[in-house]
Amino acid sequence: MMILFLLGSSLVTGGSMIAKQDSWICILLSTFMAVPLVSIYAGLYKAAPGQDIFDMAYSAFGKIVGPIVTALFSLYTLHLGALVIRNFSEYFQVVSIPETPQAVTAICIGGIALYNILKGIETPARGAVFIMPITLAVIMFLNALSIKYMDFNNLKPILNQDFGTILHGAYSVFVFPFGEVVLFVTVFAAVETKTKPSKLYITAVIFAGVLLSLLIVVAIMMIGFPFVASIYFPSYISAGIIDIGNFISRIEVLVSGNYIIFGVIKVSVCLYVSCKGISKLFGIKNHKKTAAPIAAVMVIISILVYENTMQMFSFLKIYEIYAPFFQIVIPFALLIALNRKNKKKQLPVSAETPALEPQANVPLPDSDAS
Repeated sequence: MMILFLLGSSLVTGGSMIAKQDSWICILLSTFMAVPLVSIYAGLYKAAPGQDIFDMAYSAFGKIVGPIVTALFSLYTLHLGALVIRNFSEYFQVVSIPETPQAVTAICIGGIALYNILKGIETPARGAVFIMPITLAVIMFLNALSIKYMDFNNLKPILNQDFGTILHGAYSVFVFPFGEVVLFVTVFAAVETKTKPSKLYITAVIFAGVLLSLLIVVAIMMIGFPFVASIYFPSYISAGIIDIGNFISRIEVLVSGNYIIFGVIKVSVCLYVSCKGISKLFGIKNHKKTAAPIAAVMVIISILVYENTMQMFSFLKIYEIYAPFFQIVIPFALLIALNRKNKKKQLPVSAETPALEPQANVPLPDSDAS
């Protein structure tokens, strides 16, 4: 589920192309940068097992700061879900159904996500277990068919960009999508597993990072610069080039099918976490009661948030500014506060209570008095 979540919008938008031919290096670098970050998320699970990020906020920061953190994080997940819906509705309008209003696509995606939440988060989770091998098989199949269209010279010159540009590109990918797995701190509260959370996080991040890097390499080798940087959906365009003897063509339909799955999984996770946060904030015991209005708000925001495709891609620069507060600052502060609280609970009694003073020698009473 986490792998499909990470692949989500990243495959649609094509990732950051700031470093041009070295963009695939940025993805690999950001993958290694994300490993310490997800270790913090795993540490939260260890510090407060069975609690989601909102329970942790109340436990760590109290009844004054805790609700503030809960409200901010809930708004972040609500906004992120709206952005993801818009990414996919924009994609389908541009490449597949230009005459269909985006509201129709947005309502369909939001409706499926709502159904998933009403049926329980285990529904998309089990679906991810079933569908992931199929999506990976489709990706490998498309890459195999793309081999004859690849030109290795399109990757040259390698490491031609300065370190600052590569670092900037890595930071962009670090924020979007790797930092967004912070939402799974809440998902883990509903999971019973013997596998260590750190292992699950790191495995998912490395797998998704390598796969994203591979797909960017394929797109660059097939299309080349500067053209690949001037198109909005490079993976779709590169798949559209494939034509095997006039027999296998229009294969980009498989790409769109994969994108639908990725989008529904990611929106479902965003909706679930947002529902948990709003329910915690207003004292609603069943988070499913808030699912319908929150899903409706997500769809409405997705329609209003951008005016066109260019704005959607330009917004990433703004997203890079505020997203780290929710992806790094809040989790790190929670981990520190929870660890301090746990240490205080584990202090031995001798450290909390002063030692008794030795009693003076008092003569024993005689036998007659006794």
